Amino acid sequence: MTTTSTLSTVDTSTLRERAAAIKKQVLANLDHYLVETEKQVTAHGGHVVFAQTVDDAVDYILLLAKERGVEHFVGARATNLANDKQALRNEIEALGSDLGSYLAGRARQPDASASYQLERLLAAGIGITGANFVVADAGAICLAEDDDFGRRASAAPKIHVAVAGIEKIIPRTRDLAVFLRLLSARFPGHVSLLSGPRRTDELDGPEEFVLILLDGGRSAILADAAKRELLQCIRCGACLARCPVTPVGQMGALTRLLTPPHTASPLVHASTLCGACGEACPVKIDLPRILVALRHDDRLALGGWRAWLLRGWAFVMLRPRLYEFLGLMARAFWPAAWKGAKPAAKSFRQLWRGKGR
Repeated sequence: MTTTSTLSTVDTSTLRERAAAIKKQVLANLDHYLVETEKQVTAHGGHVVFAQTVDDAVDYILLLAKERGVEHFVGARATNLANDKQALRNEIEALGSDLGSYLAGRARQPDASASYQLERLLAAGIGITGANFVVADAGAICLAEDDDFGRRASAAPKIHVAVAGIEKIIPRTRDLAVFLRLLSARFPGHVSLLSGPRRTDELDGPEEFVLILLDGGRSAILADAAKRELLQCIRCGACLARCPVTPVGQMGALTRLLTPPHTASPLVHASTLCGACGEACPVKIDLPRILVALRHDDRLALGGWRAWLLRGWAFVMLRPRLYEFLGLMARAFWPAAWKGAKPAAKSFRQLWRGKGR
């Protein structure tokens, strides 16, 4: 509580520096924090499962459901999953992705009244949630929500399964004071810190708690020094709000790195590299630099005529006089049959010179 009180007077730039430093420390010592997390979750009566892919996580949950005789799941996005492998996969993919439940939209069915949601909660044998943070020293997960359905999905069913990317780990409980301040603009309503199954003196909570730590391509990103910063993301959606071009923000454009075939979205080429996403990021991820690195990777992966076309285009664009000459030739010898695509009679440069500037 003292930490929270002290941080209330700290400016946002200092909080961003602290958050970035904490995340860098975790990524540099991730093996240690994974072991510590497993140790503390187990000490609180829970169980940790390491999943290499989303399919591994799905297979584990389905096996758990079969062993416990569970027929219905409920997801943190208020989805009734039944015993459907593809629906379960979609839910876990959303909860474990780089934008997590924020990009998933926390969708609600229009006719999903409170009583209907309650019926689904009570009927479910397994509740599946994500986690905004996994606290290593407490063996706990933190849920920050704009409503409390995730909290209820974790407490009402007999089994609570939390799915989190391995980069969601933070070292200490007191670090939440930093990250929750930075998240507060996006998740103002409900914050829950959950650790293990229900104790004997507690009135609610699950009988079993399972934390699935998902790799899903994150180890490969961690090994790449040019892209490692991406794992600092706390899924706040700040880049989503600030990006003037792409509809899902720059982290959304990079989310495909976490799903097979682990390549970036074509949207990385849509960015103007204006830097708005980097300025908005609360953990100081240099997104414009990473976008340039991904564009470079994409160019190297090109082959055949596309590679030669881009090289030719770059050659011309770097030589203004050659560019202008080719424009003149195009206007002079443009095929008459291409009426709809005919260039203007004068180029922009010619019109500009005509203004006497």
